[in-house]
Amino acid sequence: MALETGRDGEVKTKYKRIVIKIGSNTITSEKTGLDLRRIEDIAEQITALMGRGIEVVVVSSGAISAGVKTLGFDKKPNTVKLEQACASVGQVNLMDAYKEYFSRKNIHVGQILITQEDFQDRKRYINARHTINKLLEMKVVPIINENDTISVEDIEFGDNDNLSAQVANLLMADLLLILSDVDGLYDKDPGTYNDAQLVKTVTKIDDEIERSAGGSHSGVGKGGMCTKIQAVKKVITCGIKVIITNGKKDGIIVSAVDGGAVCTTFFPYEEKLPCRKRWIAFSVQPNGKIFVDAGAENALRSGNKNLLPSGIKRTEGDFSTDDVVIICNENGLEFSRGLVNYSNDDIQRIIGRNTSEI
Repeated sequence: MALETGRDGEVKTKYKRIVIKIGSNTITSEKTGLDLRRIEDIAEQITALMGRGIEVVVVSSGAISAGVKTLGFDKKPNTVKLEQACASVGQVNLMDAYKEYFSRKNIHVGQILITQEDFQDRKRYINARHTINKLLEMKVVPIINENDTISVEDIEFGDNDNLSAQVANLLMADLLLILSDVDGLYDKDPGTYNDAQLVKTVTKIDDEIERSAGGSHSGVGKGGMCTKIQAVKKVITCGIKVIITNGKKDGIIVSAVDGGAVCTTFFPYEEKLPCRKRWIAFSVQPNGKIFVDAGAENALRSGNKNLLPSGIKRTEGDFSTDDVVIICNENGLEFSRGLVNYSNDDIQRIIGRNTSEI
């Protein structure tokens, strides 16, 4: 990500790589299914960004909603099997729409369907990055969605907000742009309170920000503002800027990139985590916990990469060698995560001992 100066002398951000998350509410409705005019507008805006040399990756919801309309249901099914059937049919319609409107601009699209399991496996994680990077190199727009047809609770992201955060971290993007059905984060629910105020900028996700986020009020999508804030936390920690804005507005993508949109902007931490640390922190499901004393906590917080057995108080979970575990202090609060060199059974034999005793 670089900086450039505009005509008025203002310093503006120049993005090199952007991940755009498109919610179901943005491109579908319960009555009409896919909103083709909205998809056409999105394709035109992304084409304009690519013309500036910006790489764009799309994380798009909408498959289930599109399938609901095609299969003749009045509303979204309430069983997993029917949802998966709708996703299977709707994903074809969704990709057909993207292909149609991007092809008018002489741009190819590539479909990538992912589950949480693909991110947890280090080899598949790296392969996904290589594939997406190659598509971007070829000027193809990768369109990513969760593989709803096979996803079950233990291997699903649950919503595409968190999937888009994982993708942004995977690709070390400069910006994650989340298109919603509202202008951004409000200090309280705008659907309930007429005096709700848009929060224009956020530099830290604290308890007040999390309280401001409400659940999903739509019968179309899975996520609400709560899931978006969860996604934001994963991304700004890794040095990536996030913008949440209303995807129903014409030209909103280009406007957001240019700094002219009504939106909420979340500013990132200055330091970007390396790829491997991003994977450990956000992509892998921890298999246990290790509780440490104050001395071990201070050592780890100060940059020591190794946890000595003398600092371990107790463990939880049935973890094995090379699993990811949560590191907690004496009060039970998580402050780190890491890969373990010992299984839980092995740690029980050496817990509390000095290295010379092992």
